Amino acid sequence: SLLTALLLAGCTNNPLQVAPIGESAGISGEVYAGQEPISGAGIQLYAAGTSGDGSTATPLLTPSVTTDNSGAFSLTGMYACPTAATEVYLVALGGNPGLTNGGTNAQIVLMTALGPCGNLAATTGIEINEVTTIAATYALAPYMQSYSAIGSNTGDAQMMADAFTMAAELANTGTGSTPGAGVPTGQTVPSQKLNTLANILSTCVNSNGGVAGDSSPCGQLFSLA
Repeated sequence: SLLTALLLAGCTNNPLQVAPIGESAGISGEVYAGQEPISGAGIQLYAAGTSGDGSTATPLLTPSVTTDNSGAFSLTGMYACPTAATEVYLVALGGNPGLTNGGTNAQIVLMTALGPCGNLAATTGIEINEVTTIAATYALAPYMQSYSAIGSNTGDAQMMADAFTMAAELANTGTGSTPGAGVPTGQTVPSQKLNTLANILSTCVNSNGGVAGDSSPCGQLFSLA
């Protein structure tokens, strides 16, 4: 189910890894929890795995990147594309979603599917929020085990690429809203459903976190999933 896919993106403690990279590139963006910027969130750019469906993705950032007080981050000059066609996505982990006590929510895992790495440029602006997370996990669920394990085998690589395209149609990666860009003529994006699911997810994101079985918004979400 879609809710299960969301938990695959948001309920794992897989550590970030480091891997070799090739040609340089760059992007910048912001991370939001609803209308609130998330400060101190860890940012990682992943290249989708190629050794099977749900295979381990390759982290492309070797330095540590975190969002500032406005939720902003920049990756310009900090990563490189393995190939121009490599499918990539961004993940934001943890941080303060606007909590007045200055606390953080370790359960936060948000993502945005970006598509072919070669399409990115230093002027590319990206927003990561609940809507982009719903779009990415819905489209990529068949190829996803967790936020750090999204991949395909050679036989269905084109189908995974199509799934990345679908994610971009469901949510605009630049504005973090739905519908996205390039929606085919005659196709309708279920924006109301996407926004509803994003609102459900935001109750957990905009909290102190929790575990399945407790009475917290995160705990309730995890239990239902």
